[in-house]
Amino acid sequence: MPFTHNMDMLTLSLIGSIGLFLVIIIFFWSQRRYELVILMLLLSPWVHFLFATNIPQSPEEVLGATVVEPSTYIRLSIVLFAGSIGAFKFFHLKSSSDEKIPGSLFIFGIFLLYALLSTSYSIDRTFTFIRSTEFIAFFCFLMGLFFWLRDSSYMDRTIDIFFFIIVSATILNVSTLVLFPDRAWWWQAPGRFQGFMSHPNTLGGFCMISYPILLWEYNRQGTPGRIFVISLLPVLLLMHVLSGSRTSLAASFIGFVAWQIVLKKKLTFLLIAAFVLFGGYFLVQSQLPSFERAEGNSITHLTGRTQFWVGSLELAIERPLLGYGYAVEGKIWEDPRFQSNKSQLWMGSAKSSIHNGYLSVAIGLGFMGLLIWLAIIIPPIWKILYLPGDYYKALFLVMMIQLLLTNFFESAISSSRSFESMAFWIFWIIAIKHLYFMTRGVIAA
Repeated sequence: MPFTHNMDMLTLSLIGSIGLFLVIIIFFWSQRRYELVILMLLLSPWVHFLFATNIPQSPEEVLGATVVEPSTYIRLSIVLFAGSIGAFKFFHLKSSSDEKIPGSLFIFGIFLLYALLSTSYSIDRTFTFIRSTEFIAFFCFLMGLFFWLRDSSYMDRTIDIFFFIIVSATILNVSTLVLFPDRAWWWQAPGRFQGFMSHPNTLGGFCMISYPILLWEYNRQGTPGRIFVISLLPVLLLMHVLSGSRTSLAASFIGFVAWQIVLKKKLTFLLIAAFVLFGGYFLVQSQLPSFERAEGNSITHLTGRTQFWVGSLELAIERPLLGYGYAVEGKIWEDPRFQSNKSQLWMGSAKSSIHNGYLSVAIGLGFMGLLIWLAIIIPPIWKILYLPGDYYKALFLVMMIQLLLTNFFESAISSSRSFESMAFWIFWIIAIKHLYFMTRGVIAA
């Protein structure tokens, strides 16, 4: 028996030593190839998809009120690790650079400090502390990314990483129809396609982010590459429609139109606008299974979101200065005035969504926190509007417009937990750096 125990300890020590050795190698390798950190972070949400199951669950199990999944620890570890690499990269590059940190990043840091301090009065201190700490780690990664982007060629590398993930994820999601048919369709609404992801809306958000990146890549490719990109677009659009993700689909239509406006392509604008109007009318009139909802037959039905917004606003007004603690989300529904057994979203769990990212910030940190939040986001976008029209400008504006619109219906950008939020903040950083390059005439190396 002691012999077996000693062998077990030896095995664990050996595994731990190998793991530590790999972490050290990745840490120092990432200092030379920051692309690895970007890829690692963008793939971190997929850890959850790997562990997700597609079986009927009770509302308590859906919200995960009492169980912390192994995927959560793994994903958090990846974000914290990437944050430590980013912090090291930032201090290393900042010491040899005369570039100043933009004001928006200072405000971002103030916001995150405010979020962390809100742990002291949060109605769910555990969630507030974990989520604010995770966001701070992601911010450290962004600071490293900002100084790593030395010229526009580094921007192109970052966008190419997104393109690689889009291609790989598209192939994987389509393959579930053959390889994992039980996983492909959401158990709660069998008419909605989710692919390898954990929810149809997650797939919809992924498709929405993919379109502007594919349009950008199309204009950089030769004929074979353009054919490949063009072949991906209808596949993504079909997956998007089958997912039944209405918010992301509407935002994508707006994004396609905005792309043509930014680039001043009048003929293409008219064609795209006509396609959007026809496609929108078709979807509204159709009775596709992916757009059916238990709460109402209309595709434009908001599935109870207005009730959550009214209740959220009422509670936000009651604590307008400090709020209830960063990222407490649906924990506010513990207030007996709002408890209901009819919907799992009213169960009072910090894992349930308010379905409005702006209200989420106001609930968590008060209206002062919301003002700081808007002061982070708006200035770079406003400055980008005044730049000459090119494909970079189109990519940044379309990406941000889509996600800002989606944030009215989902908490899309107020964290670092999803592919959508990571995409928004990475492109926000790239946009700021692009402004820096444009004002100083920096060109690709």
